[in-house]
Amino acid sequence: MLLKVLSEYKNKTGKLDLEISLTVDINTKIHDLRTKINRILGVKAYYQLISPDNRIMLNNLLLKEYCNTSSNQILIYRIVISEEIPIDINSSDEECNSSGPEFVKYVKNEEEKAIIRADFIKSTFSVKDNDSAKKINLDKSEDKYFKQIKILRSMGYLDDITNSNILNLTEGDIELALNYLNIN
Repeated sequence: MLLKVLSEYKNKTGKLDLEISLTVDINTKIHDLRTKINRILGVKAYYQLISPDNRIMLNNLLLKEYCNTSSNQILIYRIVISEEIPIDINSSDEECNSSGPEFVKYVKNEEEKAIIRADFIKSTFSVKDNDSAKKINLDKSEDKYFKQIKILRSMGYLDDITNSNILNLTEGDIELALNYLNIN
């Protein structure tokens, strides 16, 4: 199958977008694809491979999990975040692709943090007034974190149950509470 890889640079420092074509097997692992791309370009960088349907392509998955196998030609994107470092194309696979595993760890860590934040927010928003088992005692919380709740209200966070839960979790730290409230 013919794969076209379009490199786009986040820090446009005189770099023009670059397109390369290569023939690959649909059962190629993404990590091996990254190594092949790096060898063809003669550089490695901190980058994301983005599938035709706009998903980050993770190293441990196969190309067929991201691309429609009925098409003979597929275009994916290589979004370059850092400066490109020249490599010796005769080096080992690990040396040609050292940023790949670190990037996957970073993405997984960020996804886990986002899931934890989203679950926490969902659980506090879904608390009903009549669900006394989950509802916190607002009188105690408002007395304990009255100033912080007032600050959060002035910033537009009007749900007292969510604000109280988050302030309890962060022990009244406004900065940490804002991190939980700002999932985006």
